[in-house]
Amino acid sequence: HQIRTPLTNIMMNSEMVKKFQTDDSLSNFIDKIDSSINMLSNSYEDLAYITTADTIEYPPSKIDASEMVQKRIRFFTTISKVNHKEIESEIEGDIYLNINLIELERVIDNNISNGIKYGTKNKPIIINLLRTNDRVTMEFKTFGKPLKNNVKVFDKNYREDEAKRGLGLGLNMVKSICEKNDVTYGATYTDGKNIFTYTFEAL
Repeated sequence: HQIRTPLTNIMMNSEMVKKFQTDDSLSNFIDKIDSSINMLSNSYEDLAYITTADTIEYPPSKIDASEMVQKRIRFFTTISKVNHKEIESEIEGDIYLNINLIELERVIDNNISNGIKYGTKNKPIIINLLRTNDRVTMEFKTFGKPLKNNVKVFDKNYREDEAKRGLGLGLNMVKSICEKNDVTYGATYTDGKNIFTYTFEAL
């Protein structure tokens, strides 16, 4: 609550600035503000989940994963733009999963956020959601140097780049969500891209 209230106020004031903007002179400035607001909001949602995962039940339900992935891509559009990256995607329609909405969002958001943070500047982040028979594959591909350790990257407090700020909790949270929901997960390096792959059972 102590974070959410001031964050909401910042968001409201940002919307007011955009409402009364009369030309494009502030567009770049506003994009940077919106990007920072969205990143802060995303970090808040991560912390909210981490601090409640052991005490609040997150039951699964039928989720339109196609719509969800597209929604989260839209959320990150400004952030990726400010960071000189574009998101490319191939999202197959009408893909449904049995998973909690908040947990699926945490998985998607952490992977996109990491792609923006660690991917090569002016190179795309590629997101695929495809179904093959009874399995659904969700992939996040980012150009850059290969991971130092594609297993430990999911461990708590592990950080590939010590120079980058962060708590090293995001992918460990993703790992916990995957194991809870019987989702196969892993990271590989192919054709100059780090690829994080998640395989779900389709509905």
